Amino acid sequence: MAMTEFGADSEPEGAARFELLVEYRPGFRFAGEANFRSPGKEQDTVADAESISVMAAAFIDMDSTEFPVVGQVRPLVGAGAGVARNTVKSKTQTFT
Repeated sequence: MAMTEFGADSEPEGAARFELLVEYRPGFRFAGEANFRSPGKEQDTVADAESISVMAAAFIDMDSTEFPVVGQVRPLVGAGAGVARNTVKSKTQTFT
């Protein structure tokens, strides 16, 4: 399974920090159990899929403000948002 991931960040002057993450997984496989037709009886399920996701985040480092810093701990506040698109290429489910 090949996966491509790209990330970039920016630390302008001050306490703010910004990140952008992009990830592409062209082929991965899910394997699990389902109970589609008979509750209590499990059926094998396998699906081949791909995924692409984008996330943006912003952080404020609290140690550059008046917030107290303890040892190596750097407190921060952050928020982010992202989107993902997952596509199932094929699915196989085995019924007993």
